[in-house]
Amino acid sequence: MIGDSDTSERLRLKRRLVYLKRGSGRSFDSASDGRLVSMLSELSQEWGFDMSVVMFEDLSFEAQVKAVENAAIAVGIHGANLVNAMFLPPRAQLVEIFPYGFDHDLFKYGSTSGLRYKSYRLTSGADFPEISEFADSFDCIRKKAECKVHYRSDAREMTITEEDILSIWNILKQAKEDLDPELT
Repeated sequence: MIGDSDTSERLRLKRRLVYLKRGSGRSFDSASDGRLVSMLSELSQEWGFDMSVVMFEDLSFEAQVKAVENAAIAVGIHGANLVNAMFLPPRAQLVEIFPYGFDHDLFKYGSTSGLRYKSYRLTSGADFPEISEFADSFDCIRKKAECKVHYRSDAREMTITEEDILSIWNILKQAKEDLDPELT
């Protein structure tokens, strides 16, 4: 087993919300990140959850596992940082935030392992310069690699609008309602 905790303890949901923050590449601008962290902190306090912000980039493997084990809810931007969701306990909720115009189904199938999945796509961002040649951003992404890179927002900071904050808030409230009977 990883670390010194036994398996049954590692798999038990606790009142923990973890924000899986990206330090480089696809990330929020500082004001947007501050708004998201503030909203997550407010919800956590209201629900009696412990809340933490985790950046995996400089953590050992063991520290990465410990950062998410027992967490009832994990929230993060689409990308490799969400791979550590595999260490969430069964029945935990993963909320994946996608950049404007982008979507992916990688984690949707985690529900077969007991992970419950919700996603949200940001409502604002820059359109691909040649978007008018396609039906929509998803058609563009399927047909042109440069379009996919553009909408993944790998090199740009993303902005969260008040509409986004409200929508993410509502998704998180639904995630908590789905968990309520199972929390210790």
